[in-house]
Amino acid sequence: MIRPILPIHKMSEKDFDVFKKQYLDGRSLDDKVIQQIKEIFALGSNEVVSISCDEAHAHGYKCLIYKSSEAGVVERLIIEIEGYRDLFKNIKSKIP
Repeated sequence: MIRPILPIHKMSEKDFDVFKKQYLDGRSLDDKVIQQIKEIFALGSNEVVSISCDEAHAHGYKCLIYKSSEAGVVERLIIEIEGYRDLFKNIKSKIP
């Protein structure tokens, strides 16, 4: 399988430094930052990921085949981050 060239691979060091300062050096990873990370790793595109099963269910992380190991790792981390954010929002909503 040929590994795709992701948008992050096309970034120069200077471009990445600007990206890092703009999106990653903040205090938290909000929805905008998560979206930017997904874009530079081409997450959600057929270029990077395909579904590996044909069962009739909602396909989750385990049903995916990644053509880029970097994208797979980043997506898994984003799934974890989003899960913790949802958990935190749920806990926060129950505090009077």
